[in-house]
Amino acid sequence: MRAFREVTEDCGLIDLGFSGLPYTWDNRQEGSANVKERIDRAFGNDGLLNLFQVVKVKHVSVVQSDHCMIQTELKKHVSHRPLGRRAFKYENVWQTHGDYDKVVVDLWQKALRGVGLEGFAKTLSSMQNGLSSWGTATFGDFKKKLSNLRRELDRVRRISLGRGPSPEEKKIMERINEVLFQEEIWIKQRSRVNWLQSGDRNTAYFHACASQRKRMNSISSLQREDGTWCDDAEEVKDAVQGFYKYLYTSEGAPDMQGLIDLVHEKVVQEDKVNLEADFTEEEVKRALFQMHPSKAPGVDGFTAGFYQRHWSLVGPKLCGAVLGFLNGGEMPEEINDTAITLIPKVRNPQSIKQYRPISLCTVLYKIATKTVANRMRPVLEYTISQEQSSFVPGRLISDNALVAFECVHAMKRKKKGKKGHCEVKLDMMKAYDRAEWPFVESILTKLGFPGRLVQIIMKCVSTVRFSVKVNGGLLDGV
Repeated sequence: MRAFREVTEDCGLIDLGFSGLPYTWDNRQEGSANVKERIDRAFGNDGLLNLFQVVKVKHVSVVQSDHCMIQTELKKHVSHRPLGRRAFKYENVWQTHGDYDKVVVDLWQKALRGVGLEGFAKTLSSMQNGLSSWGTATFGDFKKKLSNLRRELDRVRRISLGRGPSPEEKKIMERINEVLFQEEIWIKQRSRVNWLQSGDRNTAYFHACASQRKRMNSISSLQREDGTWCDDAEEVKDAVQGFYKYLYTSEGAPDMQGLIDLVHEKVVQEDKVNLEADFTEEEVKRALFQMHPSKAPGVDGFTAGFYQRHWSLVGPKLCGAVLGFLNGGEMPEEINDTAITLIPKVRNPQSIKQYRPISLCTVLYKIATKTVANRMRPVLEYTISQEQSSFVPGRLISDNALVAFECVHAMKRKKKGKKGHCEVKLDMMKAYDRAEWPFVESILTKLGFPGRLVQIIMKCVSTVRFSVKVNGGLLDGV
């Protein structure tokens, strides 16, 4: 096996995954002697994934053989309709063009409308078509553009045989390098590779990461709760929508007053004064510039980098809109529109439960909530129990494992006494998503957080509207 692994690594081969049965070989024995394993696989390299838009592997059951048949489907060109509406996406590569800033200023001034968060959101929405049209017309297809430039370079070099590089040749070479640089930025944004900051041109690496990411996140089939499979695009859409519609539908809050009564006030008076003070422009700006400029955007398509780049243009109106909400206003519905993107928890996921939902909020919403989170951060250390590690700086999730280990160890060593101990393991599916908002509000109030701050938090968490992102399209109605 070591030699085989070395061959796959040297050749750059990757497992292409599969759909269907999770095994390819059955020894056909009965009872405990039965063994089922996935011992047959299909491999491919980056060249294969770049050449074909669709690469699917399916385990097909056969009657006589103890092995499944490996069916591989390859398609070069696929004109498929996305499962939902396509969303606008702000492209980082636009910033490389000399006219970019002027285009943004012109579109911003023409689109300005309304006040507050709602008006700001409408302004951004009005800019989307203009930016998309300008970006498409200005940058076009990078591969086609490079092909034309290289063809032109060959023509010029044939004319200037026996002479040094002509001014025209140098100009074309500069243009090729410029387009290659732009292509690298464009592909890097899709690859989600954030750790690589500088070095040689990494277009091929980013392209491989983007292709692999797209293939892994693509959902071509799903296993239903009853064990049957849905392979049709519409069936996959219905299965995903049905699952998340059920998940995010309240079943009614049970009476939790007995539990709430056990919670004691922890926020001290001095911190209460700071927590309920008016928010400031400096806090809003700090929250924005703490964000990564290229993280995946929400449904409006704008990244934090857009606001950071154009702070002098959008900053005053942005601060006014966010502070209008934080200092007593309402949260407009469109600001809290959230896209759920599905990331595989395991290799070759079969059911919808094996995908991890990641919420992609709009940057406007994240600025507001991050401003609140920064204000609350100093009190979290003494408000949240030492046995909890999430959201508290300086605490590690490994601490939870140590606490659990010590508890089990103490129970195991206990030999005397009339009272024993019991260990209960609870596995709560999507625990945060199933939390009832009245319970959350009651806990925050009981801990001693000011009523004004609690109301801001509840407006943020209880007004969300979800859309699920599947194969590049947004499915509404969740």
